[in-house]
Amino acid sequence: MARIVVAESAQADLNALLLTHSLPASTRNRVRISLRPLATFPLLGPTLTGRWQGFRFILGPWPWMLLVYVYDGAADQVSVVTIQDSRSARAATSTVKRRMRWTNDELFEALGTYEQACIDAGMRPLAVHSYWDYARRFLRWRIGEYRPRGATGSARRPAVGPVTTAGLAGDARTYADDVAAAGRQQATIDTYLRHAMFFVRWLDDDFDPGGRLTGR
Repeated sequence: MARIVVAESAQADLNALLLTHSLPASTRNRVRISLRPLATFPLLGPTLTGRWQGFRFILGPWPWMLLVYVYDGAADQVSVVTIQDSRSARAATSTVKRRMRWTNDELFEALGTYEQACIDAGMRPLAVHSYWDYARRFLRWRIGEYRPRGATGSARRPAVGPVTTAGLAGDARTYADDVAAAGRQQATIDTYLRHAMFFVRWLDDDFDPGGRLTGR
């Protein structure tokens, strides 16, 4: 039977989840129970791809909990390297990022993951709502469901087809022009543009919520 080792990094991840997710005192024992089948079937978990190539995962005692591990056949050892919330944008199984083109439905789906990324970053609830709401307004503006109050001129034609992040960045600048046409002060215009770009750059894996944004 394979030996199961939980690395210090995974233990630290679990300790963090205990706090952030208010998990019960029985969590560690429940995780150990979830890992037991790997002793007999070390290749049980599906393989991961991308930067997690070579690793596998199984679900923990909750369906959102990922137990990510690598199996060393020569040593007959299973090493659990990280324990994650699959709903997080940084999760090993996350496929929401790095798409070449995004449909409107995918963008709104990504918005929910963006909100979770803000929560995972430890941002205050009001800040989380602000990041989410500014991004939501931008997306709604793209499809013709929102326009800054007082904006003049022709309304934007709703976006229909898939779009790249470069296309979204161009849309964000047009969006800022529409905010300006509504008579907003420059500081407000910059805020709308900056937050739209937070979301666009997050899609491009170029921005971490709660971090610093350099440039536009």
